[in-house]
Amino acid sequence: MAPSMDYNQEYQRANTAYVQGDYEAAAEIIDRLVMVEPDDANARLLRGHIYCYGLQRYEVAQDDYQAVLSLTSDPTFLEYAQTGLQDVTQGLGTASSNGSSGDANDEGQFADLDFDFEDSASGLGAGLSTSDTPQENSEDFGIASLDDL
Repeated sequence: MAPSMDYNQEYQRANTAYVQGDYEAAAEIIDRLVMVEPDDANARLLRGHIYCYGLQRYEVAQDDYQAVLSLTSDPTFLEYAQTGLQDVTQGLGTASSNGSSGDANDEGQFADLDFDFEDSASGLGAGLSTSDTPQENSEDFGIASLDDL
């Protein structure tokens, strides 16, 4: 079943909230969309990104990335989902070594991480060129580059 216009608009709202760093709002919207269309690989990929890179709720993200792998054979989706799963594994390892459950509400969970955004990209847009961003590409994969933030 093809997503309706309202569905597409809600997806865009979730993606915009994610890119703007409003992860709770993005999660609320995308959770509703995944309930309506659980087999939409695009929504599952965006949900994985929101929960992995935004909320650091790795178990949720892992489920969504696994779903993407089973829902599509599109190489771009598969690449993004595989990268997400690698980042989830790393995040779960970090959470375990800190005695954390991987929940974003665990205080100090990432306090020891030192990110240098001037020299490297985070997992949000790793491997993407500017032309791959949702605003410039007709195929919206829910991935934002650091240039868009």
